[in-house]
Amino acid sequence: MATRKRWWAAVWSGLVVDPEAKHWQRMKHAVWLYLYLVLHANRQTGFLVRKVRTIAADMGVKRGTVHRWLKVLRMHGYIVTVNTGRYLAGKVAAGVAMLRRCGATSHRCGRGGQT
Repeated sequence: MATRKRWWAAVWSGLVVDPEAKHWQRMKHAVWLYLYLVLHANRQTGFLVRKVRTIAADMGVKRGTVHRWLKVLRMHGYIVTVNTGRYLAGKVAAGVAMLRRCGATSHRCGRGGQT
């Protein structure tokens, strides 16, 4: 069995502590992909580069599920991505700008290493 690094990431509490459930209503199950992206994004910049195939394998879901969740996260401004044809390059959405759109406060954070 391969040893995997275990990372933590800060997540804005308003993502889950929200009596109106604004983020849940927007994200639904795509929250799992959002958390994955937060964990793998560069902590300082929010940028990451990943193949959809890799994301799907890491999460144990089908590629179609990852594509569907990416669409949801893009549509609601949680991520910004560019598909190069070989990989997905993107950025986890920023706090202040997103907070203003949501009427709350959001968070951009992640793990360093990939840009």
